[in-house]
Amino acid sequence: AFVDNNGHVTALKEGSAVITATTTDGGYKATCYVSVKSADKKVVGISITPNKQTLGVGENMRIEYNIYPSDAKDKSVNWASSDTSVAIVDSNGNVTALKDGNAVITATTVDGGFSDNCVLTVSNDEKRVTGVTVTPDNKTLDIGGSVRLTANIFPSDAKDTRVTWASSDTDVATVDSSGYVSAVSTGNAYITVTTVDGKYFATCRITVNGSSIPVTGISISPSQQSVIVGESFDITAKVTPTDASNKSVIYSSNNPDVLKVDDSGKVTALHSGYAAITATTVDGGFTDKCYVTVRDEATTYKVMYRLYNPNSGEHFYTGDKSEKDYLVSVGWNDEGDAWKAAQVSDTPVYRLYNPNTGEHHYTASGEETFALVTLGWNYEQIGFYSNYKNVKGMPIYRVFNPNATGVGAHHYTADEGECNYLVSIGWIYEGIGWYGVINL
Repeated sequence: AFVDNNGHVTALKEGSAVITATTTDGGYKATCYVSVKSADKKVVGISITPNKQTLGVGENMRIEYNIYPSDAKDKSVNWASSDTSVAIVDSNGNVTALKDGNAVITATTVDGGFSDNCVLTVSNDEKRVTGVTVTPDNKTLDIGGSVRLTANIFPSDAKDTRVTWASSDTDVATVDSSGYVSAVSTGNAYITVTTVDGKYFATCRITVNGSSIPVTGISISPSQQSVIVGESFDITAKVTPTDASNKSVIYSSNNPDVLKVDDSGKVTALHSGYAAITATTVDGGFTDKCYVTVRDEATTYKVMYRLYNPNSGEHFYTGDKSEKDYLVSVGWNDEGDAWKAAQVSDTPVYRLYNPNTGEHHYTASGEETFALVTLGWNYEQIGFYSNYKNVKGMPIYRVFNPNATGVGAHHYTADEGECNYLVSIGWIYEGIGWYGVINL
């Protein structure tokens, strides 16, 4: 926990802390013991397996489910059948088929009321497989190239749709259990799909050319993102060169309890925290990352206001609306919202005041703060916070006017165009001062 000069205490993580107030006159002290406990983790979703199933009359099955996040406090689930004359389900997800027909088995979380379904077909007439085709049935690839084959089962509502895949020459082309074919070397190979029920089969001829265009790199967009628990967003991967033979990409999360990502790059936030999504090219193993902040709610930032003093030429920045309103009342110009600052992070931005010139200065550097205080500036505590170090966010550019003799020597802006303009007329670019929160 930390405390500001007004005695406002903010809890940061689990544990205990002692807050001490000391009088300037006499050094008298009083203490407050603070204990911080973690908030109960709420359910944000549920998924069940399978989502579709066919049973014969009298057959049983168990439906499995996953609660998100996995460490939610209340993971209780209620089960229900849309037609109890067709199928019933007990409190553990065990289903019993009673008669021909259709029923939807639904699992609903007690916390939050999130639900997922399994569509159940009950039939005494077990439909057997009568044939299979493969799409495409002929494909030419370069070395390193790949293609996913699709098995088409007949009839489409056959009970057992399991298949196996095999290559006639794994030195030329390999195939995995999902029909994903990879070209290895020049030549021809036949990929065969075989049904488990009935042993029907179909083949695809794979021709592998000798030349291939290798991947040289990858970039993904966005590179940073901030989301709320339960939200999703898509990552787009750009493989170079654009005509590379194998542009397949594999996505992964370094913290799957916080973020999950599917094969297409769709990211879903499960729990508050930080994670990186990595996109890796199958050819060459090139990688790029998207760094993601997941928040419990959308109130973890505050708006920073920008004001201008037409008499002195100074720009002033504050997250205190009452301070903004007061300055406007005494003649400052309200120039709107400057950026969104984190409510708290591991990177404070310090606010200082020069009593000789009336200028305010802002810096995330402790060393610069100490140096300015040594030169006579007044330390006005933490003005606001930059985004977390490992997340970054919206850059706030810092520029310096070498011609200014009093106030207005430094300027801070989230507008890259404004920064570039000031540099074009003689201001000196001093880099990124800190980072604001983005995508809120």
